[in-house]
Amino acid sequence: MILQLSEDQRNKIALLARCILPGAHGQPSAAEIDLEYAGIDRALKSRPELAGNFCTILDRFDSDAEDFLAHLSETDFNLLMTLICAAYLMDSSVKKALGYSGQEALTPNRGGFGAEELVLEMMQQPKRYRDI
Repeated sequence: MILQLSEDQRNKIALLARCILPGAHGQPSAAEIDLEYAGIDRALKSRPELAGNFCTILDRFDSDAEDFLAHLSETDFNLLMTLICAAYLMDSSVKKALGYSGQEALTPNRGGFGAEELVLEMMQQPKRYRDI
């Protein structure tokens, strides 16, 4: 099931994100990216089990973002930060500002994994069959 956030909830996400991620040192602010739409949708798609509680938290938000964040329980604050920061960090302009080019496939050196000699020795032995 894909969660459909209301326009009101998306506006609340934008207000909270602007307070949490104002941008600095060359990093874009939450206001500069599409966090409350594509970003949060991607974050919720990867963590769908958080959607229900996330919406409950958003529905309680009705005024000043700083005051609201200051009075959240630790659990609710962590959940909110997890999703908003995930949405922020998945944005391509944020990745570029951080110098993150993505995961790279590395070829391990051929020095081995530490037990080749045991495996090779076992492979050189004659086949053994057991009675069934």
